[in-house]
Amino acid sequence: MRQYAVVRYGLGRNSTLGLFQRVEPDEAQLCFGLEDERRHTKVYGETCIPTGTYELRLRTDGMDDEDMFNGRYRKRFGDRHKGMIWLQNVPNFEWVYIHILNYEHQTKGCIGVGEVPGIYPDGEFFVGRSEPAYWKVYEDIVPALISGERVLLHVTEIQPWA
Repeated sequence: MRQYAVVRYGLGRNSTLGLFQRVEPDEAQLCFGLEDERRHTKVYGETCIPTGTYELRLRTDGMDDEDMFNGRYRKRFGDRHKGMIWLQNVPNFEWVYIHILNYEHQTKGCIGVGEVPGIYPDGEFFVGRSEPAYWKVYEDIVPALISGERVLLHVTEIQPWA
């Protein structure tokens, strides 16, 4: 079994920043994760996912149409892209992916990844070099999923926020 973690450490009014790391079989920081803000009430496309442990799967349907991610990624990256990394059983969420982005408004309730974290003067977070970070995460996780290995993602916070 492979295990990964997003450890949130930065909370803005509209954005959340964390470390994306591999936990098992060995520890390694892969990149940074960017999510929407934390809310007590779920708002579609505007809330980070709840802390917890989620199984990852590969979503391969929607690869040949204009699906927001699968169709566009397949068109852009060809056979290199085998499907979207999909978090399972996220409460009050559907179709939660790990994907390429730079800014919070692009998350749609998912987790975006980037090699470089940033913070604006107003305290909001962003990530840079998202595509290389995506492929680093993708090429670490997807072969395990394709081979049938169980893969988990633990979403935690360094400190609990009220």
